[in-house]
Amino acid sequence: MDVKICEKCGRIFQSSFGSNVCPQCENVFDDDYHKVRDYLYDHPGTTEQEIRGKFPDVTHKDIMNWLRSGKFSIADSSKVRLTCEQCGKVIREGYYCEECQRIVDRIRARAQGKKEQHSIQKGVAVTTPSQTAEDSKMRFLNKNE
Repeated sequence: MDVKICEKCGRIFQSSFGSNVCPQCENVFDDDYHKVRDYLYDHPGTTEQEIRGKFPDVTHKDIMNWLRSGKFSIADSSKVRLTCEQCGKVIREGYYCEECQRIVDRIRARAQGKKEQHSIQKGVAVTTPSQTAEDSKMRFLNKNE
Protein backbone atom coordinates (compact mmCIF):
# COMPACT_ATOMS: atom_id res chain seq x y z
CA MET A 1 0.00 0.00 0.00
CA ASP A 2 1.15 3.50 -0.80
CA VAL A 3 0.66 6.51 1.45
CA LYS A 4 -0.67 9.44 -0.58
CA ILE A 5 -2.13 12.91 -0.16
CA CYS A 6 -5.67 13.37 -1.49
CA GLU A 7 -5.82 15.66 -4.54
CA LYS A 8 -9.18 17.03 -3.42
CA CYS A 9 -8.99 17.58 0.34
CA GLY A 10 -5.28 17.21 1.18
CA ARG A 11 -5.77 14.38 3.70
CA ILE A 12 -3.19 11.62 4.00
CA PHE A 13 -4.52 8.15 3.16
CA GLN A 14 -3.37 4.68 2.18
CA SER A 15 -4.01 3.71 -1.43
CA SER A 16 -3.90 0.09 -2.51
CA PHE A 17 -5.30 0.69 -6.00
CA GLY A 18 -3.24 3.70 -7.11
CA SER A 19 -6.02 6.25 -6.56
CA ASN A 20 -5.00 9.85 -5.88
CA VAL A 21 -8.24 10.61 -4.04
CA CYS A 22 -9.12 9.48 -0.50
CA PRO A 23 -12.12 7.17 0.02
CA GLN A 24 -14.31 9.99 1.42
CA CYS A 25 -13.68 12.22 -1.59
CA GLU A 26 -14.10 9.22 -3.92
CA ASN A 27 -17.61 8.69 -2.49
CA VAL A 28 -18.46 12.36 -3.02
CA PHE A 29 -17.00 12.14 -6.55
CA ASP A 30 -19.19 9.09 -7.30
CA ASP A 31 -22.28 10.87 -5.93
CA ASP A 32 -21.51 13.93 -8.07
CA TYR A 33 -21.08 11.72 -11.12
CA HIS A 34 -24.47 10.07 -10.59
CA LYS A 35 -26.18 13.45 -10.09
CA VAL A 36 -24.61 14.89 -13.25
CA ARG A 37 -25.35 11.73 -15.22
CA ASP A 38 -29.03 11.82 -14.19
CA TYR A 39 -29.22 15.53 -14.99
CA LEU A 40 -27.70 14.98 -18.45
CA TYR A 41 -30.14 12.16 -19.08
CA ASP A 42 -33.03 14.58 -18.47
CA HIS A 43 -31.31 17.55 -20.17
CA PRO A 44 -29.23 16.30 -23.13
CA GLY A 45 -26.92 18.84 -24.74
CA THR A 46 -26.21 20.69 -21.48
CA THR A 47 -23.00 22.73 -21.53
CA GLU A 48 -20.15 22.45 -19.04
CA GLN A 49 -20.97 25.92 -17.68
CA GLU A 50 -24.57 24.87 -17.03
CA ILE A 51 -23.39 21.72 -15.24
CA ARG A 52 -20.93 23.65 -13.10
CA GLY A 53 -23.61 26.24 -12.31
CA LYS A 54 -26.07 23.53 -11.27
CA PHE A 55 -23.43 21.48 -9.40
CA PRO A 56 -20.85 23.88 -7.89
CA ASP A 57 -18.71 21.06 -6.41
CA VAL A 58 -18.07 19.61 -9.90
CA THR A 59 -14.86 20.94 -11.43
CA HIS A 60 -13.65 21.15 -15.01
CA LYS A 61 -11.15 18.40 -14.14
CA ASP A 62 -13.99 16.13 -12.95
CA ILE A 63 -15.89 16.62 -16.19
CA MET A 64 -12.75 15.98 -18.26
CA ASN A 65 -12.07 12.79 -16.28
CA TRP A 66 -15.60 11.56 -16.99
CA LEU A 67 -15.22 12.37 -20.69
CA ARG A 68 -11.78 10.78 -20.96
CA SER A 69 -12.86 7.65 -19.07
CA GLY A 70 -15.84 7.22 -21.42
CA LYS A 71 -18.52 7.81 -18.77
CA PHE A 72 -19.82 10.74 -20.84
CA SER A 73 -19.45 11.62 -24.48
CA ILE A 74 -19.73 14.95 -26.23
CA ALA A 75 -22.91 15.52 -28.25
CA ASP A 76 -22.52 15.74 -32.02
CA SER A 77 -23.95 19.27 -32.05
CA SER A 78 -21.58 20.52 -29.34
CA LYS A 79 -18.87 23.08 -30.07
CA VAL A 80 -16.66 21.46 -27.43
CA ARG A 81 -14.05 19.11 -28.83
CA LEU A 82 -11.67 16.59 -27.35
CA THR A 83 -8.61 15.63 -29.31
CA CYS A 84 -6.76 12.33 -29.59
CA GLU A 85 -3.67 12.50 -27.41
CA GLN A 86 -1.63 10.72 -30.08
CA CYS A 87 -2.60 12.27 -33.44
CA GLY A 88 -4.78 15.28 -32.52
CA LYS A 89 -7.91 14.05 -34.35
CA VAL A 90 -11.24 15.27 -32.88
CA ILE A 91 -12.94 12.64 -30.69
CA ARG A 92 -16.10 12.53 -28.56
CA GLU A 93 -14.73 10.58 -25.59
CA GLY A 94 -11.64 8.79 -24.30
CA TYR A 95 -7.97 9.49 -24.88
CA TYR A 96 -7.44 8.18 -28.41
CA CYS A 97 -9.24 8.02 -31.74
CA GLU A 98 -10.24 4.55 -32.97
CA GLU A 99 -7.10 4.12 -35.08
CA CYS A 100 -4.70 5.13 -32.32
CA GLN A 101 -6.63 3.04 -29.76
CA ARG A 102 -6.10 -0.06 -31.92
CA ILE A 103 -2.37 0.68 -32.03
CA VAL A 104 -2.25 1.19 -28.24
CA ASP A 105 -4.17 -2.07 -27.72
CA ARG A 106 -1.71 -3.96 -29.94
CA ILE A 107 1.27 -2.51 -28.07
CA ARG A 108 -0.29 -3.46 -24.72
CA ALA A 109 -1.03 -6.98 -25.96
CA ARG A 110 2.58 -7.41 -27.10
CA ALA A 111 3.89 -6.04 -23.81
CA GLN A 112 1.61 -8.42 -21.91
CA GLY A 113 2.90 -11.32 -24.01
CA LYS A 114 6.49 -10.38 -23.21
CA LYS A 115 5.69 -10.18 -19.48
CA GLU A 116 4.23 -13.70 -19.61
CA GLN A 117 7.32 -14.99 -21.40
CA HIS A 118 9.59 -13.49 -18.74
CA SER A 119 7.52 -14.88 -15.89
CA ILE A 120 8.99 -18.37 -16.31
CA GLN A 121 10.43 -19.35 -12.97
CA LYS A 122 14.19 -19.82 -12.85
CA GLY A 123 15.45 -23.05 -11.31
CA VAL A 124 12.59 -25.28 -12.49
CA ALA A 125 13.30 -28.28 -14.72
CA VAL A 126 10.68 -30.18 -16.70
CA THR A 127 11.51 -33.72 -17.81
CA THR A 128 10.48 -35.29 -21.11
CA PRO A 129 7.45 -37.63 -21.33
CA SER A 130 9.67 -40.57 -22.41
CA GLN A 131 11.03 -40.94 -18.88
CA THR A 132 9.45 -43.19 -16.25
CA ALA A 133 6.64 -41.90 -14.03
CA GLU A 134 8.99 -41.39 -11.11
CA ASP A 135 11.53 -39.55 -13.24
CA SER A 136 8.97 -37.38 -15.06
CA LYS A 137 7.96 -35.28 -12.08
CA MET A 138 8.74 -31.58 -11.94
CA ARG A 139 11.57 -30.71 -9.57
CA PHE A 140 13.37 -27.65 -8.31
CA LEU A 141 17.04 -27.60 -9.12
CA ASN A 142 19.51 -27.33 -6.33
CA LYS A 143 21.00 -23.84 -6.28
CA ASN A 144 24.41 -25.16 -5.24
CA GLU A 145 24.85 -27.45 -8.25
